[in-house]
Amino acid sequence: MDNIRMTEKKKTTTQIVQGSDKVVDSLVQIMQKAQRINISVDSTRPSLAKEFKQIRDAFIDAKSRGVTIRYITEITENNVSYAKS
Repeated sequence: MDNIRMTEKKKTTTQIVQGSDKVVDSLVQIMQKAQRINISVDSTRPSLAKEFKQIRDAFIDAKSRGVTIRYITEITENNVSYAKS
């Protein structure tokens, strides 16, 4: 029995959220529960993390809780200021 590793199967669900307010609320709720955050977005999206107060505050809260955050995007002339701050 010691040589058998028991693994818990995780249930995966998909939910479609419509409407910008509901999307932001859902994202914030997910971030409040997360232990690790991995985000991959196009070059136009880094501004959302700074411009939407709810999202910005959720990132700050997650970071203060010690959550690992990995944010992957293309850095362009238009979004470089978000990468430097």
